[in-house]
Amino acid sequence: MNHNRYITVIIFRRTNKVF
Repeated sequence: MNHNRYITVIIFRRTNKVF
């Protein structure tokens, strides 16, 4: 379940680009 951390980072980075 270490992929969960990678997914969170990707989502956080994607949201930052939309902002």
